[in-house]
Amino acid sequence: MSSDLRGPLFFLQIVFIVLEPNGIGWNFDFRFFQICAVKEMTSLGAVAMGYLFPFTTIIAFLFLYTVSAKFYLVRFKRRKNSILRSFWLLTLLAYNNLAITSFILLSCIKVGKKNLFFYDATIECFERDHLWLAILAIFSLLLMVILLISVVLVTKRYWRVDPQYFDTLTDGLSPRCLWWWSWDLFRRVLLMVFYVFIKNWYTKQVILFLICSVILAIHNTLQPYKKKRVNALESVYLTILAVMAVMPLLNAEDTSDITGMKNVVSYLLLISTMILTLVLFACKLVRLLKGKCKPSERFVQLGEYESIEESSDINLEQRERRQIFGIIFG
Repeated sequence: MSSDLRGPLFFLQIVFIVLEPNGIGWNFDFRFFQICAVKEMTSLGAVAMGYLFPFTTIIAFLFLYTVSAKFYLVRFKRRKNSILRSFWLLTLLAYNNLAITSFILLSCIKVGKKNLFFYDATIECFERDHLWLAILAIFSLLLMVILLISVVLVTKRYWRVDPQYFDTLTDGLSPRCLWWWSWDLFRRVLLMVFYVFIKNWYTKQVILFLICSVILAIHNTLQPYKKKRVNALESVYLTILAVMAVMPLLNAEDTSDITGMKNVVSYLLLISTMILTLVLFACKLVRLLKGKCKPSERFVQLGEYESIEESSDINLEQRERRQIFGIIFG
């Protein structure tokens, strides 16, 4: 994955949890699935639908990889590690969904002597259907932890793997921050944990703002990418994320004018970052298409070699003709 797009991806995955509920933010409303997906679906089933995208994409991609690598039924024309980069991108996209869905399934509150599902108090935790989904959630979290530990071991060279795997995880990073992907995954999980398990809204918002500020400070201190442009771009996204996290906290003596101003500022920040992200994606797409249209160096060199051979063949023919004419007229 291009390092230019890592900051926008993190921002787009996290921004919805730092926006003010019931304001311009999005509530985690599971009734959407009950109304639009399957009739008579319980809240528990609607939450479990969060596993649909990550598991489907990862299984489909693993199937394609197995078919291409083992049975040679599907061939990829691009470089060898392109499929690894694509798989890593899908893993990043699925990681967020796996984290929040698993944490929500395990989010319970104690009422009297019973543990009830926080998002539907009619469901008792670790009983009947919730028990099986809780096991699935714990299994998913174990996979996430294993992935996180694996990234640390590979990037720190404690686990020796093929160079293509190592290059996929360290591409675009400076030599002193090759472990950055592990931090990139961990900061997603950290934000999701506090978002799901802290029930008090004000406390949750303060902690989310503090975490966003710490993430910004760590990034500005370490400057993990080789290119200054990429470091500056991600700093912009992280700064906007921290500002949007603190906006809902400005509630002292709240009036309609202040609320309206907060919403306008949040809208402008959100729209500007979306436009910037679209421009970045468009530039990357244009570069990709241009790269595909250009002839590769191999073919250029091959063409030059063929032209040299043709010129040498012509010189040999001219020499033979001169020798023949010399014999005839000599």
